[in-house]
Amino acid sequence: MKCQLAVPLFTLTSAPLPVPLRLLACSRRPSLCLCGSSFDLGALPFASAAFTLTSAPLPAPLRLLALWLLSIDNASVTRVVTLRGHRCVVSSVAFHPTAPLLATGSHDKALKLWLLSSDNSSATCVATLVFHSETVTSIAFHPTSPLLATGSHDDTVRLWKLSSNNSSATCVATLKGHKASVNSIAFHPTAPLLASGSHDSTVNMWRLSSNNDSAPCVATLHGHIYAVRSVAFHPTLELMATGSNDNTVRLWQLSSDNSSITCMAILKGHIDCILSVAFHPTAPLLATGSNDNTVKLWLLSPDNSSATVVATLSQQPRGHRKPTVFVAFHRTAPLLASGSNDTKTVKLWR
Repeated sequence: MKCQLAVPLFTLTSAPLPVPLRLLACSRRPSLCLCGSSFDLGALPFASAAFTLTSAPLPAPLRLLALWLLSIDNASVTRVVTLRGHRCVVSSVAFHPTAPLLATGSHDKALKLWLLSSDNSSATCVATLVFHSETVTSIAFHPTSPLLATGSHDDTVRLWKLSSNNSSATCVATLKGHKASVNSIAFHPTAPLLASGSHDSTVNMWRLSSNNDSAPCVATLHGHIYAVRSVAFHPTLELMATGSNDNTVRLWQLSSDNSSITCMAILKGHIDCILSVAFHPTAPLLATGSNDNTVKLWLLSPDNSSATVVATLSQQPRGHRKPTVFVAFHRTAPLLASGSNDTKTVKLWR
């Protein structure tokens, strides 16, 4: 991937929506993505489009999600279905890494599971799980186990075991330790670890038991002075990034046995809150989205002890005009997605 990302190839737009388009997720089925709207933070786990989607108007209040089918060459897109069911705005979404399953969280405190049809033309809600006492802010599927995690404004993380046919899930653990809202969660790609970032300015590391029915907190990372808004593990290295309301990104090195975690670098460059962080799947790049309306690309040093800004995607010529709330790299194509609450758009950059 070249670092000089400059012009959005496609901007996902949903007009005339009364609030920003803030949710987008794509399954590993390469042609399927999901978009939604929210009055609060949503989720942008990853994306795989290269243009601007314009949908027919969605009615308010926005409790809906739209599934989009992308062409093989990412040159066109069709909205195939709109999912209805939540009683309040949708705040988080995530596709299962391998199964035809979608999870959504909402301000209605519910977690919903949706089974996708074989041709991706429809999705059926198979479970509605209301255990959190406040908004479900974040959702993450375990990369290999039948396990789902949710974070919430109720200051907790919950672990859910999926049934064998993915038609239901059972809450097996409630992880308590944060003193404020859990804003972001992420599973380690290979180790039995879950990270959670909170409005209490800390990141908790939870170690999953062998049967995934419990996860004691094994470390609390201090350093950020304000809320931690986003956490992300590197897909192949023992490295984690965190973004915060203190306008900084921190890089954390995990030891080879995951017994210790050290802050390797504090990245400064944004002039407002960091709302989202994402590692490139193969290149030594980190993307950050900020309340300063920009996306920055950082080139990691060979030993991951530092990172240098190599590109800033801003308002000119066609960047975002308001906070960039989500960033995500395509898994295989040289594309970066950024979601904003400027004109209800998600932009794709090459």
